[in-house]
Amino acid sequence: MSENTETFFMEQMKRFADNQLIINDRFKITYYSTSDGEEITRIGRWDDKCSFRTSKAGDKLMIYYDEEKQGYRTAKNEWKLEFDEIKKLYKVLLPKLFGENMSELFPDKNREI
Repeated sequence: MSENTETFFMEQMKRFADNQLIINDRFKITYYSTSDGEEITRIGRWDDKCSFRTSKAGDKLMIYYDEEKQGYRTAKNEWKLEFDEIKKLYKVLLPKLFGENMSELFPDKNREI
């Protein structure tokens, strides 16, 4: 693996692990919506009005732009993010670099990508 590829991969993995987003990142977010009374999944985009905050009550908040509803939404306390770039890394780049059998890299066979 070239040094540039390895550096890019590690930076993307760190962003994914830390929930770090930069302007124009596109992602899928899943969380329980109190207004809908159920778990929802939306396509979001990060912009300069988005943020991670803590409410006065101590709740973790993620404010993001909902591309489907064309407005800002807030996820509260627990959410799951999926990034297009990370899926591409797992499904396209890693098999090319390490071969189709990546079980040595990811021994957890139940891991969903």
